[in-house]
Amino acid sequence: IHRVNYSLFQGILIGWLAVLLARAAGGESLPRNRVLQLDGDGDYVQLPREIVLGMDQMTVEAWIKWEAFGYHSQPWGLGSAESQEVIVLNNEGLSNTLQFFIYEGWKLQRLHVPDILFLGRWQHIAAVYSYTGMQLYLNGVRVGQLAYRGTVEEIPQMEFIYLGKPHWPANADFQGQVDEFRIWDVARTEAEIRQTMFERLAGSEEHLAGLWNFDRGDGADATSCGNDGTLHGNARCVEADLPVADALPRPALLSGTIRDASGDTLPGAGVVLEQDGRPVKTAATDEAGRYQMVLYPGSGPYDLMATRRDDGAWLLSFHISPGESRTTDL
Repeated sequence: IHRVNYSLFQGILIGWLAVLLARAAGGESLPRNRVLQLDGDGDYVQLPREIVLGMDQMTVEAWIKWEAFGYHSQPWGLGSAESQEVIVLNNEGLSNTLQFFIYEGWKLQRLHVPDILFLGRWQHIAAVYSYTGMQLYLNGVRVGQLAYRGTVEEIPQMEFIYLGKPHWPANADFQGQVDEFRIWDVARTEAEIRQTMFERLAGSEEHLAGLWNFDRGDGADATSCGNDGTLHGNARCVEADLPVADALPRPALLSGTIRDASGDTLPGAGVVLEQDGRPVKTAATDEAGRYQMVLYPGSGPYDLMATRRDDGAWLLSFHISPGESRTTDL
């Protein structure tokens, strides 16, 4: 039989509490997480271009909080706008549409997710680029993919990597916060992204080419690679908490193919997702008759309808769960 001396245990707890209170009274506080704060007026961080040179695949991920949807404001980007060879993550126009795109010698490859970003809320975004294509992940869920054969090596005119500074002068500086900015030299999977998105990395993880967590109050690279960033303008590091797993909403992906009565695909069909008789999401089918919607699901059932001229189809009263990737053909 093991007995516990509760008086001793209580005394230890009180002792630790006294130490913590003494530290606080003396101005010494427990370490808190720091993030990069950018005010959208000439603030940015410049990272060395050597980080990605020689990579044939890449994953860029970060926690990002928009405080304003400036005109094509980009949390990060790399390449050269002059030669139209860039890789960029931004919001489209002045909207809350998320887009990840690549210009390769004026040839555009783009993934965009309409009406999905929030103001004043942390979201985890990971962009993957490799010889097999592009993938985009939001809060640990894949929300877009594009078959595209290309590599980072095919972006030869590489300028600095920027956090917060657009590659085109007509575009707005990013206003908001960024944390745990990571560059990997592999195409990470959805499971790998979700496994580490809430973790504070040590900097020694395999395939991690760069890590900027801003906890030192500067742009230091937390890996051994030494690719430190330089803060410009009023860019600064401030204390802020990142979301915990239970508090982070997870999107769902709804996609499928629309066909007419004879079984032929319907390009250009309008697709509407409704809940309680109100439109929640709208989309149009592409040349192959496919549609895609990304949403943060509610609790009630949904109705899905597709129309083009005299053709129409629908599915009534179905459910979709957070994090689910559902294929629904009509």
